[in-house]
Amino acid sequence: MAKLILGKVVGPEGKAATVEVESTETVAAGSPALVENVGTANEAKLKFSIPQGEKGETGATPNLSFEVKALEPTDAPTVSVSGDAENPHLVISLPRGETGEDGQAAYLTIGTVTTLAPDEQATANITGEAPNYVLNLGIPRGQGIASADDLVEVDGF
Repeated sequence: MAKLILGKVVGPEGKAATVEVESTETVAAGSPALVENVGTANEAKLKFSIPQGEKGETGATPNLSFEVKALEPTDAPTVSVSGDAENPHLVISLPRGETGEDGQAAYLTIGTVTTLAPDEQATANITGEAPNYVLNLGIPRGQGIASADDLVEVDGF
């Protein structure tokens, strides 16, 4: 009986494989989840089919409450939640800004005052630039008053 002793057998180097996701789609609830190779053994292109979850019950509308707290300027902001799913309470803590310098005082002067027709809407606008502003007014004339001569003079006023 003859013996044949083989040493290490090495075949040719194979081709490197690549894998990419071709697509992902949602399929009807209850369908099986599938992964299909629509490419080749060395250039795999995977197509995923994932079933949609079934519709759940409508949940309760939460009674949400929250409060905002001021922290020191150097503190990190935080958010905490307490309560339960139906009555959540959020506490939002934010650092306050550094105290700024006092601002410039504003000065308001009366500009023009225009008499408007009795049926016109009163107007007011502010012009100018900080800190000097001008208030311009439009005031409807009273019904039946054509001039200052129609006004009644009262002693002492």
